[in-house]
Order: sequence, then structure tokens, then C-alpha cells
Amino acid sequence: MALSFLPKTTAILGNIPSVVIGSSMIYIMSSQIAGGLQIVQSKDYKFEYGLL
Repeated sequence: MALSFLPKTTAILGNIPSVVIGSSMIYIMSSQIAGGLQIVQSKDYKFEYGLL
């Protein structure tokens, strides 16, 4: 949040191409999905465990 008040930082982050941001987000999301699938496969997981 503090970075939002620094104009040079926002200018640098604003110059990052959208393709780079999109590909890094795809990488992060795929690693999160893989981590979740590893947790599900590691133990006896039931549908009720995922409900709040």
C-alpha cells in the first residue's frame, strides 16, 4: 500500500507489458492449483471438509 504513494514506483510498474503480467499470473495460478491438488491427494479428503 505504501508503494501506491511513490510515483516513480507506480511508473515503473505501469511500464511492465501486459503479456509479462499475464504470463506471471498464469504461472502463479497454476502453481496454486498444483499445490491444492497435492493437498487433496495426500489424505482422505471428503466434500464436507471443503465446506465452511
